[in-house]
Amino acid sequence: MESRNEDVTKLTRGMTEVGVQSGNIENDDEAKITNVWKCLCSDNQVVHLDLSQLVKDSRYFDALSRSSMRETKGKEVHLKLISSDTLQFLLRMHTVQDIYCLVPELKLHPQNNICFVIIENILTAVDYLNIPCLIPKIEKLLTLIISKTFHNIVHIWRLWQICETYNLDDVKKRLGQCIADNINNPRCQDCFLEKLPVNLLEIILKMPNLEVDSEVETMSLINNWIKFDKPDRLKYLNQLYRCIHVPSLFDKDLDLVVGMFNTFGIKDERELSRMFTLYTSSPHKYFLEYPDEVPVRNGRDLIIMIGGVECKYARDEEEGQYTVTAASNRLYYTDVETITEIFRTGHGNNSDHHTFGSSDSFYKPVHDLKRRKCRESPKYNNSMRDLTEPRTRSCEKKERKTSRPTKPKVVKCTKMKWFRNLACPIGLVEFGICVFNNFIYIAGGQTKERGDDDFCTKSTYCLDPHIGEWTEVKQMKNDRCQFYLGALGNGLYAVGGRASSGTLKSVECYLTESDTWVNGPDLPFPLHGHAGSVVNDKLYVSGGNDGREIVNVMLCLESGDEGKRWVLKAPLLELRSHHVMEALDNQIYVLGGYRQDHNSARLVDVKKCETFNTVTNQWTLLFDLDTPISCCLPVKVDNYITCIGGYSFDTDENIEKCTVICMKDRSTRSVPLQFAYRKRYRSFQCIRAVIRKSIFR
Repeated sequence: MESRNEDVTKLTRGMTEVGVQSGNIENDDEAKITNVWKCLCSDNQVVHLDLSQLVKDSRYFDALSRSSMRETKGKEVHLKLISSDTLQFLLRMHTVQDIYCLVPELKLHPQNNICFVIIENILTAVDYLNIPCLIPKIEKLLTLIISKTFHNIVHIWRLWQICETYNLDDVKKRLGQCIADNINNPRCQDCFLEKLPVNLLEIILKMPNLEVDSEVETMSLINNWIKFDKPDRLKYLNQLYRCIHVPSLFDKDLDLVVGMFNTFGIKDERELSRMFTLYTSSPHKYFLEYPDEVPVRNGRDLIIMIGGVECKYARDEEEGQYTVTAASNRLYYTDVETITEIFRTGHGNNSDHHTFGSSDSFYKPVHDLKRRKCRESPKYNNSMRDLTEPRTRSCEKKERKTSRPTKPKVVKCTKMKWFRNLACPIGLVEFGICVFNNFIYIAGGQTKERGDDDFCTKSTYCLDPHIGEWTEVKQMKNDRCQFYLGALGNGLYAVGGRASSGTLKSVECYLTESDTWVNGPDLPFPLHGHAGSVVNDKLYVSGGNDGREIVNVMLCLESGDEGKRWVLKAPLLELRSHHVMEALDNQIYVLGGYRQDHNSARLVDVKKCETFNTVTNQWTLLFDLDTPISCCLPVKVDNYITCIGGYSFDTDENIEKCTVICMKDRSTRSVPLQFAYRKRYRSFQCIRAVIRKSIFR
């Protein structure tokens, strides 16, 4: 122990001191200064420090300075758990702005045990002195250790224990990713698995970002780990096989996993089969029974465009009417990070553009859709380029990387040879869409874009994000379009809408566990073209058209003694229909839409944004929008509300822009919108979901 402390002292002895003086106990002349305290450390060294450096950030020194204790009167404190070198380094870390300047002095290297001793001493001091502002700086230092390639499982386990002791969750994620990469590397897999503790292996196998082609590969890792010390490790098999991600399993994968399970002479694999049967019969019930299961293994956060029609199919008829076949069932998508990049780079002029990538389009008959029809595990082409890399022509050179802010990346996708069922099973417009437990549901809508609603449908489909297949579920009781579909509790609510018979006030609820639609509480009056949002387990709808005129109503579905009922809230400040409604921090924001001009029958855009306080039941007018927003579904990204596409009633044309609104500073950014393959679409809806990365390879 003494030799280790001497090594630590040598490493930190030469550091430059900022506002700190150290010496022996006898040399205390500097302590006579009013704001300077004398700290007696664990190594019998004295550190004189100006208390004003830490009193603002250290709750320990702040409480000490306010007290009337003996230490406060004598300005002398005993720090029995902190050495003088650790205290000096902590003060230097508190002073410097760039934490990376400490790296050469610390000589951080994963093969050096001393760096872990220093980090543990610093974390102990930060915890003892209660200085939470230094935790992010320490995490940056630990990230530097993780970024280096190392294969010493002892050091990895020690660093993991440090993260567990001090609750460094962000560092644990980075460390877990580093471990997962090394486990997947055949060159260093043996040295990892041979000494890997079972607890750490279980944590790794349950990681949501563990990149495995299939769950068979996960079981192979368990199999190889057990073989290193079969007599002692076999007892952990029942504990480890629960790390298999059941939602990502296929029928044939299940047989292979069970086969590996049985090679150890254990025949009790009924629990895994039961979990698989439960998921295939009722995915939402499965996640209720296993709430700790990660939503999607190795997922990719995307904004997906569903439905709509290609503009080239539209043909003018009398009085400006359109008869458009909703023939496009191709899915377009973009990464969520691209939306935040629009604000981060500050772009918003016409020279920028944002492009949606596309999946391969296959027109599969609806009657062919059956759950888990694909019985083979996907084969992936690892040589494919990164999906976020812009595609260039062969005669063009790729742009050189610069340190200057760049435009949002163009997201395009190569053809998905295996993933043919990603295409929407039916082309739709004016349909309802929502995400429940990360499953995408679409219901109702029209198969042709007509104003008389003669082509409404009651069909309902669900997209499984783990295997990438659409499934046709129970149909709604009524045909409907231009309605709101929202997830509340364990069900989906289809509110109002239009049909060939006119505007509807009926409400239906889809029970996901039993795959049935039941009647819900009807609206007080018919409504279509309204917007909705779910806040604090309450469903709100606003605006729309009651079949005669545009209204400014606000309704809330609440639970009472007699069940759920609709309660009338304070009305909107502006009449509007086909608008956008989204919730952020318990505040409901309403943007855009259209209304009828007071002096004529012409429809005009509403560009005002207003917010509703659910506690005070009051509306507040915020600001005016630069871009009209109508006939689109909002997507929430952090504190941004993203509106993609839409329609302008002032100019009577489609909006080919991606508009991002930041509610914190009430600023907006708009970039022109482009689709892959030079297509042009309208009347589509966008939704945010997490899909497995392997689907896009």
